[in-house]
Amino acid sequence: MASGDDERLALSNRFLQEGLDVTVLTDGQKLPHCWRWLVDAETNCQSLRRQIDKLHRQHEQDLKEVEEYLEHVWKLSNDRLQQLDTENKSLKKQILAYKTNNNNNNNKIIDNNDNNKGQSYLSNGSLSSSSSPSSMMAPVVKQNNNNIDNLCDSLKLKSNTTTINNNNNNSKTSSKLIIQK
Repeated sequence: MASGDDERLALSNRFLQEGLDVTVLTDGQKLPHCWRWLVDAETNCQSLRRQIDKLHRQHEQDLKEVEEYLEHVWKLSNDRLQQLDTENKSLKKQILAYKTNNNNNNNKIIDNNDNNKGQSYLSNGSLSSSSSPSSMMAPVVKQNNNNIDNLCDSLKLKSNTTTINNNNNNSKTSSKLIIQK
């Protein structure tokens, strides 16, 4: 009987919350109020179920859109990665071709110096028999190093150009190209 008493007490509290006096109303007068509360609760429950279903559908749609967006971003990043890889390979080929061309030019100048034996052109164009091949090479090598540095700057690579002195105080310049990824 305790559960029946609890229900009567809860029903009395509800009538008081609605502003109705339980002692004045008969059971026949209380019944329509209880029915209205039951219908209102059922309507609220159905409305909440529809809202929950709508939210579930919206959530599923949002997840699908996020997955599609992630696939699109993934595809774009892979495409960009391939472009950068292709560009990197192309730049490496250009540098290799430039270095090969530079080495060929240096070999031609050395061969030219061997043929002239003691004669070289000074910067003003006059011939001098006292110039050594290594002193004649210094301006050419320096110019080639400047060209390498300029190419590296345009390709945004790091170049390291150093000057080495030998025993005859003739300076020789060498270049080292460092490709950084």
